Amino acid sequence: MAMFKTCPYCGSNLDHNEQCTCGGVSTAVLRTPRELVKDRMAAMEQAKARAKQTAHATLRKGIYTAICRQTKTQ
Repeated sequence: MAMFKTCPYCGSNLDHNEQCTCGGVSTAVLRTPRELVKDRMAAMEQAKARAKQTAHATLRKGIYTAICRQTKTQ
């Protein structure tokens, strides 16, 4: 009967006295470069959308302020 244990981090099957070489980093935490780039691009798109929304709100506020000033002078 074979005796082995499973690494709690990476899930590899190890012999009785064997040490895992994964370094204790869970494979669920590791990300591929492609995933990192996709996440970074998504974050950049969200930041761009927030900046556009802020600019739009500032423009609306500026137009509203200009209209109020015109009505006060008339």
